[in-house]
Amino acid sequence: MKDPVLRRLHRGPQNNHAIIIVPGMWTMESGCDQRWIEAIEAAGFDGTIYDLIWDSSSQTKAIETIVRSAMYGAAGIAGSGAAAPIVGAALITAAIKARADWSKLKSRAKRSGRDFLPQLIRREVPERHITLLGHSLGARVAYYSIAEGTLRPNRLIMMGGAIRRDSSKDWALVADRIPEGIVNVRNKEDEILTHLFRTAELRQNPVGRKPIKVEHPRIIDFDATDIMKAAGRTGFKNSHTHYFRTLEHLQLFR
Repeated sequence: MKDPVLRRLHRGPQNNHAIIIVPGMWTMESGCDQRWIEAIEAAGFDGTIYDLIWDSSSQTKAIETIVRSAMYGAAGIAGSGAAAPIVGAALITAAIKARADWSKLKSRAKRSGRDFLPQLIRREVPERHITLLGHSLGARVAYYSIAEGTLRPNRLIMMGGAIRRDSSKDWALVADRIPEGIVNVRNKEDEILTHLFRTAELRQNPVGRKPIKVEHPRIIDFDATDIMKAAGRTGFKNSHTHYFRTLEHLQLFR
């Protein structure tokens, strides 16, 4: 596993508030793009924006094959120009590899949050008011930076979080450690979470599809399904990667 790197993307006029974007799969090594910056600013944020580059993309080919096969079957992806998904014995082999790759990604996310993110922020982020924004597997990174690490941010925003919502995670403990609480932005029609996460996690649901299974005054649930559908971004990956479109609707930083 490569050591994670923290990168400053944008410095705004308000110099004591920072957002750390923690991306998930398919963000690739380039990190977050300009659309996330523009969406965060449109939501009313005028501080400094960072993103965490962590080793999240090198294990995704087999996972993507399984997702496509689960969604589209042997007929392939209509209109996509992609080859038909594999079937039969080859599919079983790919499924075994995908489960192993998923396990590796989860382990990397945990280590990145627990062992690296708190130190990087202490060393490289001078701003004192910290918001973590975890997308997909980035929500898992953020969770472990708080639950098992030493980070105590002011707020945690999760968007399409690929982490279980049940008692396997101590959500009350994490919420207690965040003064401004957890905002869980979810999409119950997220195709990646529906077909990948629930398969890999034995039909368990992630926070990115359904509310966290604990009542706590610092946990706020936001169902963004209709917003994302209205934006016209559906289909493979789109329903999972375009959560930035909901930030302006939330107006969290006004």
